[in-house]
Amino acid sequence: MATTVELSFPKQTSFSRRFAHAPGYSFSQAQAVAAAGGPGEDPMISSALVETRLALLQGGGLDAMGGPDDRGGPPDMPALDQPAALLRWGDQPRTALLTFELLGSVRFGCDGKTGEARLSCPAGLIASLTRPGADYFLAQLPLVEAQTPRREPRLNEIIAQTQAPWPFFASVVGLQPGRHKRSIELIDAALALTYAVVMSFKHALACPRPHEYSAAIQPVIEVPQHATLPAGHAAESHVMARLFSALVPGFEGHQGAAYLRRLAGRISENRVIAGVHFPIDLVAGRLLGDAVADYLLAGMGEVAGGQRQPRRFALAAGAPGGQGGFDPAEGPGLGVGCYLDDAIPQPFCLPMLAEIFALARKEWP
Repeated sequence: MATTVELSFPKQTSFSRRFAHAPGYSFSQAQAVAAAGGPGEDPMISSALVETRLALLQGGGLDAMGGPDDRGGPPDMPALDQPAALLRWGDQPRTALLTFELLGSVRFGCDGKTGEARLSCPAGLIASLTRPGADYFLAQLPLVEAQTPRREPRLNEIIAQTQAPWPFFASVVGLQPGRHKRSIELIDAALALTYAVVMSFKHALACPRPHEYSAAIQPVIEVPQHATLPAGHAAESHVMARLFSALVPGFEGHQGAAYLRRLAGRISENRVIAGVHFPIDLVAGRLLGDAVADYLLAGMGEVAGGQRQPRRFALAAGAPGGQGGFDPAEGPGLGVGCYLDDAIPQPFCLPMLAEIFALARKEWP
C-alpha cells in the first residue's frame, strides 16, 4: 500500500509578523523553516538513520572508514572572534550575536530633575528627549480630534500597520525573502535595537496616551500597552527608510530615498489618525529614528569620516501645543523642539553588523 507523506509549511510566510524584531526570532527564520523530516524531528527517519549507519559501517566502527581522521584530518580552527564567522551559525545564534553587539554598544539614562532621557555610546550622545508637560499634550488634543474624519479612508492602512510595516517598504524597494535574506537580517537587527531604545524612552518619560486625557478620542484600534512619546512606529519606520536608502543602489540622495521618507511619514501619521498618538510623538519618534540610523551607519563605517550628529528633543518653556504638523522638516533639525548637535566622530564599533551589511549589499544588483 502506498504511503502518503504530507509536508507542512509554516502558515506565516510573508511580511506579516507582528514584530519582525522580536528578540530571538528573525524575519528570515519565518521564511526558511525546514518543511519536515530532519533527524530528531521524525522518529521513522531517526530509526532509519541508525539502520543505515550500521549497514554502512558493517560493524567495524570508525576503523572501517579509516579512523577518526577519515575526512583528511581535523577541521581548521578559525581565528578568534571574527565577524566573517557569522555565516557558520544558524539564524537564531546570529540574531542573538547581532542583538548583543547592538545593545551592548549603547547606554541609557534619565535625569529625574530635568526630565531628560539620554541614549549614548562610548563616543558620546546619540539622542536625548526631554518630556513635555501635561499642558502641552492637553493642547494637542484638538489636533488629534481633528483627524477623526480621516479614519475611515485610512482604516485599511491603520489596521495593516498595527503589525511591522515590512510589506510597505518591501513594495517600494522590491524586497524578496528568497533573494534578500541578509538585508532582512540587517533590518531585523536594527529594529531590535530601535524597539529596545524606544521602550526605554517610553518607560522613562511615561507620557500618557491621548485617550487618557479624553474618553472622546476613542481610538479605532487597540491602544498599545506603553507610553505615547516617542512614537515607536515613527522611529522604526524612519530607521527602515534610512537603512534601505543606504542599502539599495540608486536610492540614497535621490527620489527613492525621499519616497521612503514620505512612506515613513505616512505610517507615522496614521497613528495620530487612529487616535493612539499625539502629533508631537511623531516628531520625537522621527528624531530618535534618525539618530539611531546615523549611529548604526557610522558604527558600520558607512558614513564618510565616521561623523554623525547627535539629536536633541526639548520644547521651549511655554511652547504652544495646539500648533505644528505631524512630521515637520522645517528649521534646524526636524522642526520645533528638535536640534542637531555638532557632528562628532564615531569609531567603527559594530563589526558584526558591518559584515551583514556588506553581505546584504551584494544581494542588490
